[in-house]
Amino acid sequence: MCKFRDCEEIPGKGIRGRLDGIEVLLGSKTLMKEYKIRFPAVNGRVTGLKVYMAVDRRPVAVFVFEDEVNPESRKVIKALREAGYAVSMITGDRDENAKAVAEQIGIQEYYSALSPEEKIEFIHHFKSRLKSPIAMVGDGINDAPALAVADLGIAVGTVEAVAESSDVVLPSGNISSLITFLKISNAASKTVLYNIAIILAVKVAAAVLGVASLLPIWAVVAIGDDGSLIVALLNTLLLLRKKLSHEKSF
Repeated sequence: MCKFRDCEEIPGKGIRGRLDGIEVLLGSKTLMKEYKIRFPAVNGRVTGLKVYMAVDRRPVAVFVFEDEVNPESRKVIKALREAGYAVSMITGDRDENAKAVAEQIGIQEYYSALSPEEKIEFIHHFKSRLKSPIAMVGDGINDAPALAVADLGIAVGTVEAVAESSDVVLPSGNISSLITFLKISNAASKTVLYNIAIILAVKVAAAVLGVASLLPIWAVVAIGDDGSLIVALLNTLLLLRKKLSHEKSF
């Protein structure tokens, strides 16, 4: 039985290994150029991601993969924009493929043919340009380095290397769950601020009543500590009553 041996991943370019002692290369055209392997030109206009295969340093095949755009992606992008988020796309795909996908999902700003290292550079570029926290959403191995350096890395799916580099994992693989996550995050952030205000208000009120001798010391302590905590917990429980709908704006 044939087995691949000495398999090596070449980040952003492809893989290399040996099959019964024969070298096999599978990856981008850039990888083939590095090994001085020349492929004949493909006749006609071919869109999609091209993956080249060479055996024993000779061209063997070209595989073309078309991206299937998630039907929910356009709705998600629109919802993000309406909520005030700036949305850009960075991808390792060729420009013509990136442009086609960007048009389908409604993204005006996109950057194509990027290596994992170049994606990291773009994250830093966005941070300096926008002067605000940057979130990165990705689902592939080549997204992992950029997810790790973003202020918020969000992995779609359960690819281990990607999940380990992220702060948040959407295991269902459904991009629309990003909207639910943001709704919950925003609601939780507001609740934390409300709770701080509630606790401070209760403590101040208890202290004033204590100074005015309207409450005994034990009551001031009880209300200021346990009382404020109970009120904050009750306010937090209101999160469970919120109906987080995908259709409603967040």
